[in-house]
Amino acid sequence: LPTRLFYFVSKRQFYSSCYFLKDEYSSLLPSLNSIKINSHSPVKEALDLEKELKPVAYYNNMHDLKSIILKDNKNKSGIYKITNKLNGNFYIGSSVNLSRRFTNYFSLSYISKTKSHLTISRALIKYGYSNYELEILEYCEVSNLLIREQYYIDNLKPIYNIAKIAGGSHNFRY
Repeated sequence: LPTRLFYFVSKRQFYSSCYFLKDEYSSLLPSLNSIKINSHSPVKEALDLEKELKPVAYYNNMHDLKSIILKDNKNKSGIYKITNKLNGNFYIGSSVNLSRRFTNYFSLSYISKTKSHLTISRALIKYGYSNYELEILEYCEVSNLLIREQYYIDNLKPIYNIAKIAGGSHNFRY
């Protein structure tokens, strides 16, 4: 199993997400106690971030909670995380107006034409909004948006982000 998986999940989550492997491949999985993580490893840093990560808002179904998402985030700036509940892949983003950004995400014509080059847009269309959860990681001042977004990109390693530099998708050549 790839060690990269540990960047996204804790030991307990790793084992619960690997339930399909337990029977057939149980000999390949290390015991939970045999996984050694030293105090300076990237794995430990990711696990520490996961423990401290307490989103300020959580919406378990983007489809069903669309109106609440838009209302709660009106005229707020901050950092958000959109997670695919089927495969665990996620996207980290920021916006000076979260409600406007989410309105764009909820517009199929907008994401299928204007933003069709973005991995998250294609994934939302493919899997449907009901298979995504949304977390507002933090609300922050506009002047701190890119710094805080970069912090989460660097530490959580999102799969759906094309550019690995915050604000980079504006200058990214497709």
